[in-house]
Formats: sequence, C-alpha cells, structure tokens
Amino acid sequence: MKKHILIISQYFPPDITAAAFRIGSLCDFLLQNGYRITVLTSHPHKSNSDNSTPPPEEACRDLKLVRVPINSSNYILQYLTFIIRGFLKILPLAVKNRFDLVFATSPPLSVFSLGFIISRIKRAPLIMDIRDLWPDTPVALGKMRAESTGYRFFKRYETFMYRRSQWLTCVSAPMKEEISKSAPNGVSVIYNGIPEQAAASLPPPSIPKIDDDNPIRVFYYGNIGLAQGLDTLMDAAATVKRRIRFHIVGEGALKQSLSEKIRSQGLTNIHFEEPLPKRQLAALVNRQAHILFINLEDHPVFYRTIPSKVFDYLLHCLPVVYGIKGEGADILKKTHAAIPFESGSPDSLIEAIDSVVENYQALVQQARTNNPVIASQFTREKNYKKLLKIIQNHFSS
Repeated sequence: MKKHILIISQYFPPDITAAAFRIGSLCDFLLQNGYRITVLTSHPHKSNSDNSTPPPEEACRDLKLVRVPINSSNYILQYLTFIIRGFLKILPLAVKNRFDLVFATSPPLSVFSLGFIISRIKRAPLIMDIRDLWPDTPVALGKMRAESTGYRFFKRYETFMYRRSQWLTCVSAPMKEEISKSAPNGVSVIYNGIPEQAAASLPPPSIPKIDDDNPIRVFYYGNIGLAQGLDTLMDAAATVKRRIRFHIVGEGALKQSLSEKIRSQGLTNIHFEEPLPKRQLAALVNRQAHILFINLEDHPVFYRTIPSKVFDYLLHCLPVVYGIKGEGADILKKTHAAIPFESGSPDSLIEAIDSVVENYQALVQQARTNNPVIASQFTREKNYKKLLKIIQNHFSS
C-alpha cells in the first residue's frame, strides 16, 4: 500500500507565488516516487485566476486537492479563515483516510495549528517547513512591537509548535541556527532551489546589449510587499540620470500605494506589469532585462533567510544589483556578476547600477560562466531527495 502524505499549504498552483511553485513541484516529485498525496490549500487568490471558481482537480488518482475559499483582503482574516474552513474540510477525510505523515509549510505560521491538530487526531508524525521567522518578521517591518502582548503570545506559540513537531525544515543555514534553539527534535536546511532541467539548460541563448538608442532595463519580479524595500527603487527612479527604465512584475500589498506614488510624482521611467506564469515570465526577462534588482529591508531577521529570487535570478545569467545580506548575498557574490548596494539608499542603488553599466559585458560574461555551476549546486531535485529521506525516516509505523 502506498504511503499517504497530507500536505498543508495555503498556496498552491495556479497561484503565482514562490510558495505555490515550490509545493506544486514537491507534489510532482513525491508522486513520481510512488506516494499518495492529499493537499489542503486555498482557492487561487494570488494569480490571474477567478477566485470564485476553483480549477478542476488534477487528473491523478494519487493526488487529491482539498481547497477552501478565503475571500478576504485582510491577511489576518485570511489566516483565520483558512484554519477554520480548512479544519472543517479536512476532518471528514481524516476520519475516513489514513495519513502516514503530515507536512505543513509556512507562510503563514498559523498553518502549523492545522498540522498539529490533524497529526494528533491521526497519530501521524508532523514535519513543519519554516519559510520565514515569525513573529520577528512583522517586528522588522514595524507592524508589531517586540514588547507587545501579541509578540509575546506568538513567540510562545512559535516555540510550542516547534517543539511539537517530529522534525523541522527551513531555507538557510542561519535560519537553522536560530530555529534550533527552540527545536529539540532536529532541523534540516532544504533550499528553495532551481529545477534540474532549467539549471542544465543555462545559459540563455541571447546576450543582452546596451546601446545609446534604448533605455537600460532593470527588472524586479515577485512579491510587492513590505519586506522588499521597493521604495528605494522608486526613489532611485526619481533621481537617476541615466536612461533607466525600471520594471516591477508581480502582485502584493503595496502595489496600489506604489502605483499611486508613481502617478503623483509623474514618474515615467518605472512600470508595473501583471504577474505571469513562470515560463512566460522567464521569457520576458531573458528577452528584455539588462539588470536584475533584489532587496530586503535592512534588519537582522532578513539576514537569516534566502529570498527565492536569488535562485530564480541565477537562471537568467544577468548582472544583479542586490540589497540583501546573509547566505543569499554569499550566493550572489559567487557569481562575480552582482553588485551590492545599501538597502534603503537610492543613491547607493544608483551607484551600483552605474557600476554594472560601466562593466556590463564583463559582468554578463561572468554570469554566463559562473551561474550554471552555482545553479547545479542548488537544484530542487537534490533538495527534494534530502527531504524525501527525512520523510521516510519519520513515517508512522
């Protein structure tokens, strides 16, 4: 009989998010290795899909999708709705089906409540997949005070959940070091990674060129949220002297306010574009971009994570300007095609872009030489094989 794994993830394809891509490809890997999978997730809400109509269930007898609606623009209500409706949806299935293991992945941290409850009901081991450090992240973003009652509550909740899991996984070595303080059973690093096939096809065939007749295109794609520090890019767009055109591709909480800022300041060299499926996005960036931008707010909590874009950006073999620190910055440094800037400083960002432009062909050549080697060290398949061993070691008997 095939082992049956329950995966709890608020995001799943066709959502266009790093979390959705990651869990979708993980399911494919587990199915290929002979497992039954039930995924508890939400209706699509970060994609171009109509949230009111869930897509048809995938035509695979070993994969069952259980979707719940979370029709709220308030993130806290989304989290609570997912927990309550998710429990009511999954409980009847939990009564009728055997789950050999429960795998719950953040964000948000609240999914672990569901994982804990179902794992106790089914007496199945629980593996928690930590993708951000919460509640320290909202403190870093100024949305919660470290001395507040809410912070103390969620810090205790975080520790409680870590100690109730049979194993934990996370995205970076510094994050593992932090989590290990509250996780007695063990923590493993499972990097976001790059599809093996994509890594093997590097570098892209086209070589972008800079000329005087066309603007230099700086691209960012991904979440348009509080942590990404896109205000720095906005301020740089207002003062940069070169013919630079900034492109931001994606969705997020700050998209509307940043769009209004563009209109109010009359900025004509910065453009928002709708999110795209991954292949179309990669084709757009390979065809149009000269430079890639990545940034996080300058706070120690973000030094312990690696933005998934670090790996995605390797696939384009283009120069990168980056305002991140920690293990993600170390990976970008190895390309010898990435120039750092001070997060929060538009002047520093402009200097980094100028440095790239002045050394452009040399940096492109470094990227095309080094990125394939680095990408091959962080393939999803290597990381999934590592995760599969963890799962196999923790199946209920």
